[in-house]
Amino acid sequence: MEQSNSNSKLFLVAIFLVVVFVLYIGYQKGILFKSNQNNNNNGNKETEEKTVSKSLEADSRLVTFLYNEVTYDANSCVGLWEYTGGVKNQNEFIADGGDERIKMRLVGRLLVESNAKEVEISKIPDRDDGMQKVSPMSNSEYSIYYTYDYVQSLYQQIFGAGAHLNKDIGIEMDPAGGVVYYYDKATSKYYPYYRLTGSECGETKETTKIKKAEIKKDNLIIYQSATWKEEGKSADRYTYVYKFEKESDGLYKFVSRKVEKE
Repeated sequence: MEQSNSNSKLFLVAIFLVVVFVLYIGYQKGILFKSNQNNNNNGNKETEEKTVSKSLEADSRLVTFLYNEVTYDANSCVGLWEYTGGVKNQNEFIADGGDERIKMRLVGRLLVESNAKEVEISKIPDRDDGMQKVSPMSNSEYSIYYTYDYVQSLYQQIFGAGAHLNKDIGIEMDPAGGVVYYYDKATSKYYPYYRLTGSECGETKETTKIKKAEIKKDNLIIYQSATWKEEGKSADRYTYVYKFEKESDGLYKFVSRKVEKE
């Protein structure tokens, strides 16, 4: 009987030791797995950090295409006027919810006359706001118009597939406030009119030039150097930062423009 009890105790001790051994091995493997996992995560993080930012050639086709949609190198006041009306700009422009006049000015720079249709000036609807019907062709009884679908396609090209323009806002074509295309609801077309009042653009104090471009994850960012020089004063230098975001179709939409002091 005593021998039987002794064997039982030894058996229980053996089981206990086996359990302890298994737990110990499991613990060690858990530490090793966690260590490897941490190493892998760190490695992935380092790889991700390396690919977060990628420089692009400033004159590459993609950068040039997007750059010309929203600005350009210029020693004229047109680029300045498009965003500010001609005054020195230190404010951020955000496309989502931004000023529709600015957006339509950007659309205006993409209008291609070969996509316009001819129309007799007499058939262009009259307006009651002092705007006169106009023809881009001198001494002609004909003018042109753009369809709503065409203008809307340009708007979405700049601001994204889900963007929709405000039909109440005209397309201003120049700083002097000369030709403006307005939407006509009855025909669903944009016709050109001439604004009798408006200020001249004048000599610009700002010069701009593309500086560099880079990709950060789904964003493409273009940096444009700018210099503001007034007579008798030292030059003021800053950078315009244009941000674009890649959409699900692989195309980029314009997101924002901000100013960074140098």
